[in-house]
Amino acid sequence: MSQSTASSIVLFIVAILISPYVFAATFVVESTSDSGAGSLRQAIIDANASSGEDFIEFNIPTNGPHTISPQSGYPEITEAVTIDGFTQGSQTANPADDAVPNSNPIDQPINAILKIELDGINVFNSSGLIISGSETTIRGLAIGRFRENGILVQGGSDIAIEGCFIGTSVGGSNGSGNFEDGINLSGTQNCRIGGPNPAQRNLISDNDDGIDINNSSTGILVGGNFVGINAAGSSGLGNSDLGVKIENSDDNTVGGTTPELRNVISGNSLAGLGLLDGASGNVIQGNYIGATPNGLFSIGNLSEGIRIDESPDNAIGGTESTTPGEGCNGACNLISGNGQEGLTLNGASAVENRIFGNSIGTDQAGTADLGNNFDGILIAMGGDGTSIGGTESGSGNIIAHSRQDGIALGADAGEGISILRNSIYDNGEEGTITLGIDLNNNGVTENDPGSPPDQDSGANGLQNFPVLNSASAMDGETFVDGTLESTPNTDFRIEFFANTECDPTLHGEGEQFLGFELVSTDNEGNAIFVATLPVEASTEEFITATATVRDGPTSHADTSEFSMCIQVQAADCPCPAPIPDFVVNNKVDAADLMALLDSRHDNNTNLDVTGDAVLNEEDFFQLSCCWHVTEMP
Repeated sequence: MSQSTASSIVLFIVAILISPYVFAATFVVESTSDSGAGSLRQAIIDANASSGEDFIEFNIPTNGPHTISPQSGYPEITEAVTIDGFTQGSQTANPADDAVPNSNPIDQPINAILKIELDGINVFNSSGLIISGSETTIRGLAIGRFRENGILVQGGSDIAIEGCFIGTSVGGSNGSGNFEDGINLSGTQNCRIGGPNPAQRNLISDNDDGIDINNSSTGILVGGNFVGINAAGSSGLGNSDLGVKIENSDDNTVGGTTPELRNVISGNSLAGLGLLDGASGNVIQGNYIGATPNGLFSIGNLSEGIRIDESPDNAIGGTESTTPGEGCNGACNLISGNGQEGLTLNGASAVENRIFGNSIGTDQAGTADLGNNFDGILIAMGGDGTSIGGTESGSGNIIAHSRQDGIALGADAGEGISILRNSIYDNGEEGTITLGIDLNNNGVTENDPGSPPDQDSGANGLQNFPVLNSASAMDGETFVDGTLESTPNTDFRIEFFANTECDPTLHGEGEQFLGFELVSTDNEGNAIFVATLPVEASTEEFITATATVRDGPTSHADTSEFSMCIQVQAADCPCPAPIPDFVVNNKVDAADLMALLDSRHDNNTNLDVTGDAVLNEEDFFQLSCCWHVTEMP
């Protein structure tokens, strides 16, 4: 999203929240009649004929709720107007007459009391309200059972829809769905659905799509809503297609970095949220997608949590306003409990998307199993240049408890997909063969040595993974040595992870990020490394690693699958005497490690470090103990 677009959205929200209402004229709805004096239809006609921003309020006798059943579609709203259902009952002394906005925060049920319901069961070929002008606010209405959309916005700008129940009963517990979308925004800009104030929270459920943003709409904010659940937030009342759909529209925001802007998008029959048909520059952050409003349990969307289809350059999650140690907060999306993948990405043009700082498959605290039923993340096709995680602190995703792979790249997935600094663990059901990272989505892809090595093709070029020789820990640090055989004369970032157990495939996952080492392959594609990591792993833990191509200081490309896991050795790390200085230069260095590797490759025990006539991981461990005192007497 451009800075100017973001600024426009912020200014629009601020203007809505702080500007006093000064209306050119006020029209009062005093009956449930479909037409004539005192009807909603007449009030819309009068407001369209009046210049300036007008106000439509409600003062229908008795305490309601009051159902207005139009016999035909209402006139398009072409002039600036506010239609406020929360004015019903405000003119009487009886509190039972009053419509009341929601006052609960986002993690609690909606407690709004709506008194005005628009029931479209008798209307054919029309949406409930159609807005083609600008500077219009729809507030405090229940709108359901229209053959088309609940609210259709065609063009215009500066529209606000807040405090409404779209597609449910006036009490918010039962479905009363519109046959098409709850809210459809077509070719409009700078609009707000919901908002940071609890009174602005919409309930949008039991429609086709809950919210459909399309036809080059831009600058739309969707914040603080319940989409696909009931008002109590206790069960699904799903939209039959997607909860929120953004198609062929750029620079829109769903959610935000504060709890007040969080959307709960759960219980929908297909994906919770979709970015489709060229949607670009959109920001999705701070939402609960598949979880309850408190983030403790699941009300999964029956398909994916998020679907990205032929849409580039979108941001899912972020690092803004996050507080470490407090679970998924700030820009973090909680994407859990969904019926298929947590997130899918598909299409040749679905490139350069960024997925970072999210919790996928856990509860809000990051401790309980709310796993998605298929992969945590699936890139089925394309996805070139997509980043999952990142190098900066807090950019990694938690990807856990998936019933299949943590991250799967299908055989048609692209290249340049970086997977960095994530916490990937406990994926795959017992008895199934799954991986933390699966290139070509077919199980472990063994390294291809070759001359030069790593010349095979497939997802991420089937990047070779590192080979770990030993791992030890002492004095607050972990030491890992190993090798990488890959594309010659190429820079790599080797990332290391600690795991409480080794995966059944022996290729582990990556539960705790320990650190990284930068290496470069030589003319033959070989690199060796001895990494000193700033975290001390336990001797009960297992170390794994990935290799990622570095295109530049901050630019990364293909990431490998996880290496085979290796257990951390005991903290006691004596250097044997004489020292394993095989190349005789009075120090233990890379040349000695390469000599030991060659011996192991040739099954030659002449360079046996431990003296047991066997070359194994213990020899590499002993050599690494000497490495940390590089100059030996």
